[in-house]
Amino acid sequence: MTMLTPPSDYDHAEVIPGLYVGAFPPASPFDWGADVVVSLASAHACQSVPRNKLLMHLPIIEGEEPPDEVRRLARLIASQLDDGRCVFIHCVAGRDRSPMLAARVLIERGWEPKDAVQHVRATRVGSLGEISNGASTTSRITYASWLLSESSAS
Repeated sequence: MTMLTPPSDYDHAEVIPGLYVGAFPPASPFDWGADVVVSLASAHACQSVPRNKLLMHLPIIEGEEPPDEVRRLARLIASQLDDGRCVFIHCVAGRDRSPMLAARVLIERGWEPKDAVQHVRATRVGSLGEISNGASTTSRITYASWLLSESSAS
């Protein structure tokens, strides 16, 4: 599996091998080794998509309950990980929407929702209900509550 190698000062986290979340990237994550880039922000940093790579763009309004497409997207990301592909998910700050989707991917892969939320919180400190400076706490609690109500059979 490809490892992602973003700039050392870039704010990101590896959730599980091959699955990364982060803030809006300063350059195309394809240049860092990503096979799949998922943008949950209104824009993305990829000017082009290299051959055999995949860009997915699902703008989500921060704080609203995730749309049904999030479950389908999580299934697709899980299958990409199963195929050994490196997946990078970003929103703007990388603390609300992208950790929410990463946790939903873990649920899709058979994790219990509580374990998925706790794991993402541990790897992406300040996300999914944790309070930190500049946090959009309401969004994080909304996403954590939604995740805790999910199951892999959703």
